Amino acid sequence: MDTNNLKWHQKPVSVIALLILCFPVGLYLMWKNKLWTPTTRGAVTIVIAALVVLSGGGGSDSDKYTRWTDKFDKAKATSCKCVERARKIRNMEKSDKEQRECLYEFRLFYNEFEDASGLSDSLFAEIDSYVQREFNTPCK
Repeated sequence: MDTNNLKWHQKPVSVIALLILCFPVGLYLMWKNKLWTPTTRGAVTIVIAALVVLSGGGGSDSDKYTRWTDKFDKAKATSCKCVERARKIRNMEKSDKEQRECLYEFRLFYNEFEDASGLSDSLFAEIDSYVQREFNTPCK
């Protein structure tokens, strides 16, 4: 294929550079310009998708911290409301059982948090520190 008459965004070298530097644009141009066979294009797409998934889906540490602390705050608010309702139950045995069940939101959060991928050790420790501090803070 004569690449001298092609525009810059149609040349294989440009598309490869964009696949590395800005993969969404590179993928678009790779498929639009049909530079390679469908099998090759599919394989490149799968490799890039796998890299995105393995990298934790992107997002800065600040974004990840905010997402996890927001999830914890939601679990705590739900649990606090549940415990407050459980305390109003007159039967002590039923009240205790209900309060134990109120911790379910926390169990869900911790299970998901412990299985989290894409978190560096330092970010995990920072989020865990927030969770421990806030868990021991009384409900509002």
